[in-house]
Amino acid sequence: MKDLIKCFLIDDDEDDFEIFRMALSEIDESIHVDYAYNGIEALRKLNEDKTLKPNYFFVDLNMPRMNGKQCLEAIRKDDQLKEVPVYIYSTFADPKTVAELLDL
Repeated sequence: MKDLIKCFLIDDDEDDFEIFRMALSEIDESIHVDYAYNGIEALRKLNEDKTLKPNYFFVDLNMPRMNGKQCLEAIRKDDQLKEVPVYIYSTFADPKTVAELLDL
């Protein structure tokens, strides 16, 4: 039996979540997607449920309350999560911001 792959999508757009979930289910039905509307909600969920540890994070850069960069910084400070790959996506492509995110 195939191991369950767990992805955690952090995005303030519910439509993007639905598209992401459908695309992953087309690729592989064993991929499970957890979702949070912003970085604060994601960190709360991760702190409340330590079994939620994903294999991958997909994080929108531009979100209210806690943006993708701040969320990435918090993830990297958590010993349980700091090695989990994080993919940041955005329509924003400022080279300085991209360089800062790659350093994190």
